[in-house]
Amino acid sequence: MFGISFGEIVIIGIVALLVLDPKDIPKLIHAGRRYWSMLKNELHHLKRDSWSIIQEYQNLENEVHSLSEIEQIAHSKSINQTSEKHEI
Repeated sequence: MFGISFGEIVIIGIVALLVLDPKDIPKLIHAGRRYWSMLKNELHHLKRDSWSIIQEYQNLENEVHSLSEIEQIAHSKSINQTSEKHEI
């Protein structure tokens, strides 16, 4: 997913064993999982909200397009009515 190979993960694990106390590694893994879960949850909400905003924008664009069509029709009808009055 992030372009990390198995060899790189092994090296990270060995460095973690050398730098950290082996007793602290399970706590670190648990904290990492918790933060990863929180990050995934927030990204899910962000994606959902983004799609909601996009759909709302598209709906507004459709309404503006419909209103401009109605305005054009009303304008053409008013021109036709004006020209008919001048013919009489």
